[in-house]
Amino acid sequence: MLINGKNLTPKQRSLVLAAFVRRWTVENAEQSFGGRCPACVQQKACGGAMEVNGKPFHEHHLALTTDEAWINTHAFYFLNDGSRLMENRDHAEPAYEEGPDNIKMNDRVGIGNGREGVVVAFGPPVQGVCVKLDSGGYEWVTYGNYIKR
Repeated sequence: MLINGKNLTPKQRSLVLAAFVRRWTVENAEQSFGGRCPACVQQKACGGAMEVNGKPFHEHHLALTTDEAWINTHAFYFLNDGSRLMENRDHAEPAYEEGPDNIKMNDRVGIGNGREGVVVAFGPPVQGVCVKLDSGGYEWVTYGNYIKR
């Protein structure tokens, strides 16, 4: 299931930070690259030019962000029970805040057979939503196959 970074439990958050070691964040630069910029370290290791148009390479790539900001702008694939990351997914998705039918994060929805829960992530606009069920676990529901409560 896809879970928005803003809705991760502390345990899920620690799993994400441990699994995604190539993130461009200030905290990751300190722990993985000795405080040096990950982009510059990788550029140098690959033999790339360390100057672009007479300016240091560091001035030309995306700025580093914080772990908090990075997590809040991404969604992550977990097993249905939310206990660990899916092994067949090695990337994070952009975190969408709203679905195409005006449903938002943390809205309550009914998904049939008396089951209800809270929206915790949106997939790309043509896919659906991930719902954290009141009864435990998560379920993926395609857009339009739920009732907003």
